[in-house]
Parts: sequence; structure tokens; C-alpha cells
Amino acid sequence: MNRAGRRHDGGSTAAVRLPRPPGLQALGAGTAGHRRRARAGFLGSIVAQLWAGGLVVGGLLTGGVIVAAVAAVHQQQTINALTQVVQPLQVANTELRSGFSQCQTWYLGYRLTGRGNYLGAYRTCGADLQLTLGSTVRLARLAQPALIPLIVAQQRAAQQWFSLADRGVAGSGPRGGRGPAGGVLGTRAVNASVRFFATNAVMQQRIDQGRAQAARAGRNGLAAEIRFGGTFVGVVLASMVVGVAVVVRSVVRPLAGLTPTLARLAAGDHTARSTVTRPAEIAVVAASINNLAEEGERLRRAEQEHARLRMLAREAGIRIRANLRANEVINEALTAFHRDLGSDLAFLMLLKDGRLDMPVTHAGDAEGELFAQVPEGAEQWPRALLERRVAVVDLRSGQGQQIPAQMREPLLRRGYSSALVLPVAVGDEPLGLVVGLRKDGNQPWRQVEIDAAEWIAADLGRGLKHAQMYEAEGELVDRFRSLDQAKTDFMATVSHELRTPLTSIAGYVEILKDGDAGPVSTEHRAILETIERNATRLRNLIEDVLTLSKIETGAFRTVMQPVRVAEVISSAVAAVSPTASKGQVALTSEMADPALTVDGDEGQLDRVLINLLSNSIKFTPPGGTVAVWAGRVGTTVTVRITDTGIGIPDQDKKDLFSRFFRASNAVRSAVQGTGLGLSIVRTIVANHGGELDLESAEGKGTTVTIRFARALAAITGEVAYQANGGQADGQEGQ
Repeated sequence: MNRAGRRHDGGSTAAVRLPRPPGLQALGAGTAGHRRRARAGFLGSIVAQLWAGGLVVGGLLTGGVIVAAVAAVHQQQTINALTQVVQPLQVANTELRSGFSQCQTWYLGYRLTGRGNYLGAYRTCGADLQLTLGSTVRLARLAQPALIPLIVAQQRAAQQWFSLADRGVAGSGPRGGRGPAGGVLGTRAVNASVRFFATNAVMQQRIDQGRAQAARAGRNGLAAEIRFGGTFVGVVLASMVVGVAVVVRSVVRPLAGLTPTLARLAAGDHTARSTVTRPAEIAVVAASINNLAEEGERLRRAEQEHARLRMLAREAGIRIRANLRANEVINEALTAFHRDLGSDLAFLMLLKDGRLDMPVTHAGDAEGELFAQVPEGAEQWPRALLERRVAVVDLRSGQGQQIPAQMREPLLRRGYSSALVLPVAVGDEPLGLVVGLRKDGNQPWRQVEIDAAEWIAADLGRGLKHAQMYEAEGELVDRFRSLDQAKTDFMATVSHELRTPLTSIAGYVEILKDGDAGPVSTEHRAILETIERNATRLRNLIEDVLTLSKIETGAFRTVMQPVRVAEVISSAVAAVSPTASKGQVALTSEMADPALTVDGDEGQLDRVLINLLSNSIKFTPPGGTVAVWAGRVGTTVTVRITDTGIGIPDQDKKDLFSRFFRASNAVRSAVQGTGLGLSIVRTIVANHGGELDLESAEGKGTTVTIRFARALAAITGEVAYQANGGQADGQEGQ
């Protein structure tokens, strides 16, 4: 296993090559030695035995192939002689006899009938017979040259017969019949014909004898070849049996001796070893198994060490991430470098304001400051390390010269010789670098330790980033709290200070309207009513702001006592009736039980109803209606306010109870308001343990339902109560 570190141009890192594991070196040396011994004893090796057996079997196979090839050639020649020469010669001889007979037939037909077609066939047959005689001569030269005189004799007899026959044809009349010399010509022609057929029969007999001899020779050769092939196969099989016996004795038995060792190793017995025995190749295999077992044991120990360091790095990461303070995160990481990874010293250098800060060591270190200052350009090191991931630097070698002297020499004076340098980052954002140092005489950094150090450095980067974010968030929260407190104090102060002059303004307006300061004209009264109306609006706004301030500061108190729901509703209806009349909105209220009582704060409940009724009236156009109903539904006291106003858009409902939020259609319609009423209503209802539901559709009105669980009086009867007349009509409210 070779692993190279990486070099940084800034001087903080350099490359180092880790040595080859000793187990692999031993395995290579042992295998090479056995190969040399195997070559030295080649004649007694498996290879030599296999070569000898292979040569013997190869020689036998080669001889068998040659003999089989010769036999095949001989058989092929015999077959070729029979099929390509003897048989065609026999066929040709038969064709001579048949052709001569056919010519005689055509001749006799002409002599008897005198027909011209017989004469033409006779002459054609004579020409064909000459051709057949020529091909028969050629075949005889290939097969049996001794047959050529017989063919020549047939040719002479045929020529004599044709000569006589031609004379007979020339002496005949147009109608056939015998000529003057017909008798003499017939006798001579018969004699020639007899000689032809006799010679042809002799030739046929000799052809048959030659054919029988060739077939007999072929059969004898085939039998000899079969006998030789059987003998050869027996010899080859015997050789193979002997070879297999040799292989079993030389190879299989020694290999079988290795099986128990392999089984023990496979079962987890890492102490099992093989006995090195001959032949040389088996000895090499046995030595290789032993070397592999030793290497496996070394790798197993290395894996155990790797698992141990991985567990330590994971535990260190958990401790690092468990802290939310940067100092604690740094201390945990450096402690892990010192305690778990065996660093004699570990320090961290962080980037602050674009510069690399002085090193920070773990809490238990007594080295003090390692060097006086950070070299120029050091702020580039974390970025370069982030690209190369890790570097192992030997401070005493030439690669150590790349580190500035103001950093390297103080470390060397303290006895540090090897440095492991890693980046500290979150993603591609460098935060700094962490360095683990070892002194002279300590073992070099192993790859498993480098891997564990990388894990710890990665957790350090994440932990530092989280800690910095947490601390920044804490500072931001403190600032927000201070700002919120200042805002709350300001609102309380302003609300309190505005109430006094506003009360004075309202009082003097009332004095002026009553005429205590002199007669009031119609124009003056209209002005005073405008002042009074705006003063009321301002007072309501101040009350809302003051209530909101009390809620935020915790000064908002709810004093619980029995409260008649009918009285609260009547009071609220009476308070908003002038506004409803002025806006031409019909306002009605209905009670299922005038004696219905809840446990609550009367002033706060009155404020809830006034806010809700005011909103309904404000957002209901002239001619619309606002109705309030109260009664018991199951175990709860329910108050329901319904209007036929402009409604609320669906997209605004989720933010409706947020402070200072106003529906978009209200803003478009320029309806006045602060957006605090519903937020205060929900807080008061929640303080009373109640529930608030709102149902609305744009252009179709709104229904607000309040449910109180604390009802102190039972319903004695279902009667309706009209707030404006105070009369029961005996109808259940809906």
C-alpha cells in the first residue's frame, strides 16, 4: 500500500511516500526464493514430469496420426482407383457392347425396311461407337494397360463389320433388300461381330478380375489399419494411466495435505500454517499460503486498529458536535488529536478577517506561543490544503524548507520532526487549518491515523461553523430582545402620555358642545363632532396599542369572575349602535338564555365584542345587517357574530390574526383601521380558555364564533331575548 501526501506551494505541506507494508515484502521475498529453488531442482519438479509425459504422449499421438494418415491415403487411392478408373472402364466396356449391338439393330432395320431414319441412326451410332472406343483406350491406360490389345481387337472387328455393312448399304436399293453379293457380305459381317463380342467378353472378365483384386487389397489394408489403431489406442491409454498415477502421487497428495490448513484459515484460525514439502511448485504454494496467512494476520490487526481509530474519531465527532461554543469545539478537537491520534502537540489556526490567526493549542498544553508571528501569505494555505486535502511534512528534510523559518525553527527546537496538516472547512469554505506534531523517535503518521485525522478535521469544521452560527444567532437574539424591549417601553410610554392630553381634549369638546362656554352654532357643533369622533378613534387606537404592550410585557391580567353574557352583549351593542345607525347597518342581537353566565373578565369580554361588532359594521356596506347570537351548544357557551359585509379573501385568512395585518380588499376600499383588533381578540379569548373560529368568503360576509367552556348557569328554558327591546319571543337562536 503506497500513499503519497501532497505539497503546497506556500510552504506548509510537502509530499511523503509511505513504505510498503512488511507483510507484502515478506510474501514477495518468500515467493521469489521458492521460484529460484524450483528452477534449481527443475528435473524433480511437476513441470519436468508433465513435460516428459507430454512428450511421450505427444510422440505416440504424432506416430498414430502419421500411420492413420498413410492408411487413409492408401484407402483413398484404392477407392479412387475403383470409383474413378475401374468402374468407369467397366461401364465403358459395357457401353461398347451395347453400342455395337445398337448399330447392328439399326443396320438390319434399314436392310429390311429401307427406311431413311434407320440409316441415319446407323451412321450416328457408328460415330458414337468410335468415341466410346477412344475413351475406353484412355481409361485402360490408367487402369490396366494390358487391356489395350483387347480394345484394339474390338476396334478392328467393329471396323471390319462397319466396312462390310457400309458396302451392304451401298448395294441396296431404295426399298432395301439384299443385293447381288448379299450372302457373302452377311457371313463375313457375322464373323466380325462374333469376334467383337468374344473380345468384349474377355475384356469384361479381366476388368472384373482387376476390380476384385483392388477390393481385396483395400479390405486387407483396412483390417491391418484397424489392428494397428487398436494397438495404438491401448498404448496411449496405458501411457495416460501411468501419467495420471504420477500426477496423483506428485501433485494431488501434496495438495491434499494443504487442504486442512486452508480449512483452518477459512474457519478463522489465523495461526494455521502449512508444511513446506516437495515438489518445488507445491513448496512454493505452501510457502505462499503461509505468507498470505501472515499478511492476513497483519491486515487483520491493521483493520482492528483502523476500526479503533474510526470509533475514536466518531466519538470525538459526537463530542465536538455536542458543543455550541467555539472554544469548547476547538478544545475537544485538539484533545482528540493529542489523546486519540498520538500527537505530541496539536494546534489550530483560524481565518479571521481574511488573515490566518495565531495558533490555538488544546487546554492541557504548556508550550505557550509556538512562534512569534504568522508569515505573510499564510492566509492562502487553507485554500491550497482544501484542494489537496492532506499533507505530511518531515520538518528535518528538504520538504521542510518550504515552511517559513519563523515557524519551522521554533518547532524543531522543541523536538518536533513530523507534521500532519489538514484543512478545516465547511464544503468549499475554508475556516483554517489544524496541525498534529510528533517528536523525534516517534513512529511516522500511518494512513489509518491520517484517515481518522481527516474525519476529526471535518467534524471540527462543521462544529466550528455551527458554533459560530449559534453565537451569532445568540447575539442577534439579544439585540432583538433589547430592540423589542425598547419598542415595548416606548409604546407603553407613548400610550400613557397620549391618554392624558386626549382625555383633556375630549372633556373640553364635551364642555363646548354643552354650551357651557357660550352658544354653539350649527357649524361649530359639526366641527366639535368631528373632533370628538377623531378623538374617539385616537382613544381606541391608544387602547389597542396599550393592550398590545401589556400583552407583550406580561402585564395583561385577566381577573375571572361570573359575568352575564347578556349584559356584556347589551353593553357592546349599545356602544356601537350609533356607528351602525350612521352607516345604515341593521344591528340585532339574540339570546337563548338571558341568565347565561360565564367565568371571565367583563371588561375584556366587552372589548372583544366591541372590536368584533365594530369590524362587522365597518366592513358592511349600507343596507347590510350585523347579528349577534349567544346560547349554549352542548357544554359550551357560544357567541356568534354574523355580517353581510365585504368578506375576506382566501389568501389573506392565514395572516388575519397577525399584528398590523389588514385584508387586501380593506386596503383597496380605504377602510380605516390599524390591524390590531383581531390579534387582541384572539389573545383575550385564549386567556379565557375559549376558541375562536372565523368563516368568510369574499363578497358574502363573515361569521366569527367564540366558544367558552366555563358556563356557570344552566339554561332554564330556550327563550329569545332582544337587546333593543328586552322581550322574549320564545324562539331558539341559531
